[in-house]
Amino acid sequence: MSNFYEFHDHTADIQVHAVGETLEQTIREVVLAMMNVMTSSENIRSEVTRETTLSSSDIEILIVNYLTEYLYYFDAERLLFADVSISPIKFNEKSGEYTLSSVSYGEKFDPQRHEMKTEIKAVTYSFLEVIQKKEKSEIWIVFDL
Repeated sequence: MSNFYEFHDHTADIQVHAVGETLEQTIREVVLAMMNVMTSSENIRSEVTRETTLSSSDIEILIVNYLTEYLYYFDAERLLFADVSISPIKFNEKSGEYTLSSVSYGEKFDPQRHEMKTEIKAVTYSFLEVIQKKEKSEIWIVFDL
């Protein structure tokens, strides 16, 4: 099975359906989809890195908060990412929280090389669905444009 993402039309928004062998790979596909909504992702170089670690007691909240970090990186630092390496999500039984850690590889937005396609205003909980099965994971998520 191969990992992938695909877009679905959604009124004034865009819905992404991502599939991966693991939840971490599926989240990676959503990040790549997000970058591809904003610009042509094949033009992004891996010149800078950003480490991200977030925790939440709810896996869906964790995913939305994690993806929202990428909007912050773009809005505050003008960073786009070509790839992301996500460590296995950990669950702390004592605190009841999931922790997601990753390293992202990218560069600053360069209008000479990066065509700005569509601005993503927010990652939403609308129609959010996280499906975890033994052989694959899926995420359905909507970006507000």
